[in-house]
Amino acid sequence: MMGIGSKTLLVSIAQLASSMERIVVFMILSRTLSVQDYGTYQQVWLFYLLVLPMFMLGLPSSILYFIPKAQPENRKTVVYQTVLLLEIIGIIFCIFSFLIAPEMARRYSNPSLVLYMRIFSFYPLFSVSPKLLNLLMVANNQPIKSAIVSATYSIITIVFITTPSFFKLPLVYSFYGALLGGGIFFIGFLLYLNHYYQKERVYWDLKLLRNQFFYSLPLGLSSILGTLSTQINRLVVTSSFSIEDFAIFTNGAFEVPFIGLITGSLMTVLIPEFVTRLKNNQDLNSVWELWNSSTQKTAILLFPIAVSLFVFAPDFMVLLFSEKYLASSGIFRIYLLLMILRVTQYGSLLQAMGKTSLILITAVSGLLITLFLSIFSVPIFGLIGPALANVISTYSWGAIYLVMLTKLTNISFSKIMPWKKLGTLLSISILAGLLSIPITYVKLNLLIKFILEMTVYCVIYVSLIYAFRIVDRNTVTKFMTEINLNISRFIRRPRKGSL
Repeated sequence: MMGIGSKTLLVSIAQLASSMERIVVFMILSRTLSVQDYGTYQQVWLFYLLVLPMFMLGLPSSILYFIPKAQPENRKTVVYQTVLLLEIIGIIFCIFSFLIAPEMARRYSNPSLVLYMRIFSFYPLFSVSPKLLNLLMVANNQPIKSAIVSATYSIITIVFITTPSFFKLPLVYSFYGALLGGGIFFIGFLLYLNHYYQKERVYWDLKLLRNQFFYSLPLGLSSILGTLSTQINRLVVTSSFSIEDFAIFTNGAFEVPFIGLITGSLMTVLIPEFVTRLKNNQDLNSVWELWNSSTQKTAILLFPIAVSLFVFAPDFMVLLFSEKYLASSGIFRIYLLLMILRVTQYGSLLQAMGKTSLILITAVSGLLITLFLSIFSVPIFGLIGPALANVISTYSWGAIYLVMLTKLTNISFSKIMPWKKLGTLLSISILAGLLSIPITYVKLNLLIKFILEMTVYCVIYVSLIYAFRIVDRNTVTKFMTEINLNISRFIRRPRKGSL
C-alpha cells in the first residue's frame, strides 16, 4: 500500500498541474491578446468559477466518502448516479448561463460578453461530471493515475484554448477551443468509467441519493463560501473598473501555484498524526510540539519564497505576462503577504476536534469581512483596495481560528505558534531581500536576470540562516530526507491493481 505521505504528494502534484494550467494559459493569452480581449476572457471565467459551486453543492467530494464505504458491487451505482446528477446540474447551469448572459454583459458594461458567455455556456456539459475523475482515482487508490490525468487534462486545456490566439484569430475561437478540449476529455472520462466498472451492475438508489445530498450539502456551502471569499475581490473590481484594469488586477491577484505542493508534502503528511494524538487523548504538549515543528519547517521554505518574489515582483510579472502587465506587480506584492499565513492548516485542527460548525461560522465571517472591505476600500485605495481587503480578511479569519484553538485546548496564545522562531525566519528572509536589492539594477536579458536574482537571494538566505544558527545541518538534512522519502516511495512503488 502507498503511504499517506506519498498519496499526499501525488494529490498535491495533481493540484499543482491544475494551478499551473491557469498560470500558463494566462501567460500565453496575456501576450497574444489585447488587454481588452484578455479582460473579457477573464470575466467569462470569473462567472464560471464563481457560480458553478452554487450548483454542484459539493457532490464531487462525496465520492471520497461513499466509494470506500460502499460494497464493491455497489460502487458503480455510487459513481454513475453521481455522474448523472452532475450532468443534470451541468444542463441547468448551461441554461442559466445562456439566459443570464445579457444581464451580465450589462452589469460588466461589456456587450461582447453576450456572445462569449453563450458559447461558453455549453462548457459545463463537458466539464462538470469529469470533475469526479481525479477524486474517483484517489478513492480507488490510483493516485499516480490521478496525477497523470491532471497533467494530461491541463495540457489539453492549454493547447486548445491558446492555439487560436497564436494565429491571431478572434477571441471567440479560444472559447471554441475550450469546448473542444473539454469534449475530448469528457469522452476519455466516459471510456474510463466503462472500462473500470464494466463487470458491475448499476441501479437507482434513492436512499444513497438522500445520504449523498445531506453529506454534500455542508461541503457545498463551505465551497460556495470559500469561492466567494477568494473571488469577491475580482467581482468588485470588474464591477467598478474598466476591462483593462480588471485584466491588470487578475494577473496580479494570485498565489504562487507550487505553494500547495510544498504545504501538501510537508504539512499534510504530519496532520494525520496530529489528528490521531487528539483522538487518543495524548498529552497536548506532544500535539503542539508536532504543530510547531511542522509550522517552522514550512516557514523555512515559504518565507524566503514570499520575500524574494516581493523584491523581484516587477521582473517576475513581466517575465510571466509581458510589459503590458507591469502594473500587476503591485497587486501581486499584496497577495504575497498571504504566504506568511500558509505555514499551517488552521481548519484541520477544528475538524479533528469535530467542531465543523465553527469552521462554517468562520467562513461566513471571512466572507462578510471580505465583502465589506472590498466595497469600501475602492474609493479610498482604488484598484489595490480589493487586494488589501482580501489580505486583511484572511488574516482576520486566521486570527479567529487561533483564538478558537486557544479556547478549546486551554493553551495560551503565545504558545499556540512558534512566534519567536517564525519572527526570526521572517526577519532573516527580509534581510536577505534587502541585501539582494542591488542585483535588480543589473542590465541583462530578463530571464537570465531573474534567475540571477533568485540565485543571489538563495545564497544570501542560506548563508544567513547558518550564520545566525536558525537551523543546523542535521535539521536541514532531516528536512530534505523527508521530502526525498515521499518522492522515492511512489517512484519505487509496485504498480498493483493498475488498469
